[in-house]
Amino acid sequence: MPARSTLPALALTFATVTAATVPAARSAPASAAEAPAYHLTLDARAAVDSPLGRLIFEQYRRVQPEVDGWNAYATETLGLDLTRDVGVVPLSSDRDDLTDLQLVAELGDHPGKLEGWMLTLPGYASEDLDDQNLLHTFDLEFDRASNTDFPVAPPAGADPAAFHREREAERRRNARSVRVFATVPQTADGRFRFVASPDRDRVMALTAAAENGDALTEARDELRGDRVLAFGLSRLPEALLDQTEGEIGAAAWQSIRGVDFALGSGERLNLDLNLTTSSPARARQLQQLLSGLVGMAQFYRGTAEDPAQASELLGLLNELQIDAASGDADARGVTGQPATPGVSVRLDVPQQRIDRWVERGLMPNLQ
Repeated sequence: MPARSTLPALALTFATVTAATVPAARSAPASAAEAPAYHLTLDARAAVDSPLGRLIFEQYRRVQPEVDGWNAYATETLGLDLTRDVGVVPLSSDRDDLTDLQLVAELGDHPGKLEGWMLTLPGYASEDLDDQNLLHTFDLEFDRASNTDFPVAPPAGADPAAFHREREAERRRNARSVRVFATVPQTADGRFRFVASPDRDRVMALTAAAENGDALTEARDELRGDRVLAFGLSRLPEALLDQTEGEIGAAAWQSIRGVDFALGSGERLNLDLNLTTSSPARARQLQQLLSGLVGMAQFYRGTAEDPAQASELLGLLNELQIDAASGDADARGVTGQPATPGVSVRLDVPQQRIDRWVERGLMPNLQ
């Protein structure tokens, strides 16, 4: 657990880098007619309250009983319960390095102590927008590379202090500092938003939209029904294509032009995945591959270490609906946009079935 003196700043910074785990290249934000390269929309409060969210938290508490204490401390310090006071959060980026990441977070009827803790962020400065609002700016660091080849522990016989100094120096060499602008505007109905982006003009536009309207209507529509998360790529990351070039199966990645994914959690668990391709012929080829992989899994039933678990998982695979889409103009994809040629993969099972798997020990524990 981070030191208590650093936790507030870390939690605040988390709001602007949540999507950094999502692997986007133009400096200007995408127009309304052109979707951003990467976007992630999460309803944090609904996700925690959902049957799947409650199940995950219950399992996580078994291996990390301190989690409730951590959340209580963060709530007391930030003035916000990150599991209750944060609602819909759309994030988007057009760059692979996420240095143009922007977000609008729904905070509810109070902003907590966010603006106070911003004073502790690196390079902090601010300006008055009016008597009630400030434009904040601070620095965030992004890693240029993952340093996966650098060992995580000192080699045998090495000086630990020297090793960690070298590792920190390597991290700094790969770090990129980004100047972030942020506001905490209040909507006409008294609700608050947290707005952040490296683009000052974009922050000002999003702030005005929050003050004069909702600014989250499109995001809420994307999370219609029981959906708690939606994720989309209008293109695959260049790093993924480069790293897998020449490998077995790389042609499958090359045939994918975009990805849309949505997760719904209610009485039933719904997973919807749409993979767009350049033509119906490419869609049929990808659909045949995915269906073949599901069929191939059946041959491993007899060699599984846990036959019961294997049988349940294979039964789940058999319920996957994998279809090739022709790209009819009237068809609609996961995000409500006109469908294009591609493959749709859907899973729809009762939540009780997932609960029973956990009760019977057929699902892996969170570690």
